[in-house]
Amino acid sequence: MSKLAIIGGAGGLGSTMAFFLGLKNRFDHISLIGRRLNMLETHLIDLRECFGEETSTTVSGGGFGELDGADLVIMAGASLIGSVTSRDEYLRANLELVRLTAREIGERAPGATLVSCTSPVDAFAMVYFRELGWDRHRLLGFCRNDSQRFRHMAARVLGLNPADVGGLVLGEHGETQVPLFSTLTHEGRPLPVNEAQKAEILALLKSWYRHWQDQDSKRTTTWTSATGMWRTLTALGLVPGASPGGEFAREGEPAMGSVMVEGEYGLRGVALGLPLTPGPLGWGRVIELDLWPGELEALRASAGKVMSLYALCA
Repeated sequence: MSKLAIIGGAGGLGSTMAFFLGLKNRFDHISLIGRRLNMLETHLIDLRECFGEETSTTVSGGGFGELDGADLVIMAGASLIGSVTSRDEYLRANLELVRLTAREIGERAPGATLVSCTSPVDAFAMVYFRELGWDRHRLLGFCRNDSQRFRHMAARVLGLNPADVGGLVLGEHGETQVPLFSTLTHEGRPLPVNEAQKAEILALLKSWYRHWQDQDSKRTTTWTSATGMWRTLTALGLVPGASPGGEFAREGEPAMGSVMVEGEYGLRGVALGLPLTPGPLGWGRVIELDLWPGELEALRASAGKVMSLYALCA
């Protein structure tokens, strides 16, 4: 049996991931854990009817007891605090929830791998590392969306098909993220951009979160995160029956995750979004890219920002 447990299963993010991952027919069972039991029950009714014809994956839901025996845990839970100007503003609202779930995961799913989506992702990856005391290779924060948006914005500015564009974002899942123009490719070949194009891409990236929050929709990204989670889990070999393609997956793209570093990129004791190889516990090693000098400097500054956020989690 392969069991996936999703904390925050009553919310838009958790339920969307359950729907998408369930349709892939790779997990034997998906458990949804949520506090809004009426919403959770409607998701369960809907998913059971859907899965009955589309997949052999079964689904259940309830409290933290649903964590028992999970091989993989996705933390998609968060407090609703309305429109914000920065993901940092979620720290105090979500900190106690993260601590609570760490205790429950440690007790009920001690052998699982954990992927956390709760903002601020990097600071909370550090909290989970501290609270659980697990090997760092079993913990990561979800951050693939940053790289996907970078590729999307670059394709938009350059008039290209996003599916043909490669590129990675390192560092914080937040304002200090580091788009690596040195990694931009088109159909597998280096993609040069001039200064005007670079400025336009950066402006789009920096305005994205503000534009999203201005809509005051009370929702987070769901469909992009669901497909991105599938890509992340597949690249790391965390999907039952799917063998990872060595270091790279999907046309040369490595898995991305916010993980604790122990000397990689000259940094230590901080969690940052970095390219990863698969490994027996979750991820294997950090891929150390040849960064341009300005990119490495920006990554170090991003690490400093994450450390300052984590200091507030004491």
